Amino acid sequence: MLKILIIDEHQQPTADICEQLTRAGYQVAAVLPSSENLLDKVSQFKPDIILIDTDSPRRDTLEHLAVMDRTAPRPVILFGSDDDSETIHRVIQAGVSTYVVDELDSSRLKPVIDIACARFEMMQGLKSELARATQKLDERKIIGGHPPPPRR
Repeated sequence: MLKILIIDEHQQPTADICEQLTRAGYQVAAVLPSSENLLDKVSQFKPDIILIDTDSPRRDTLEHLAVMDRTAPRPVILFGSDDDSETIHRVIQAGVSTYVVDELDSSRLKPVIDIACARFEMMQGLKSELARATQKLDERKIIGGHPPPPRR
């Protein structure tokens, strides 16, 4: 059973969402009012998936997600109302698996979660493949026993 951490920045009643998630076979790890101390909360609750409901993702939230994507990656679903292309770009750069520009609708949760998990797995596979290819390339660049200069 996958555990989901819900961050509801609207601070709306989430009973319906929690009920739909439970019916769909998920466990709600916790419902939080903000992404403050996100890394600590992820460490504490150990969710498999993070679901965030916000109007527009704050810079702090995106920074937390980017750090989490590097240190403890997992699928992240973000529901927001900001359809600005710059916001969408920042959201994707932060490692969000699925950004839904619409309000959180409990009846659509299961397919949205399935899509986010599939996209997350695909991206993790691509990252691993890139790391292997980069390592092989670096190994080939060793000329005369000297390693290549450090990457920036």
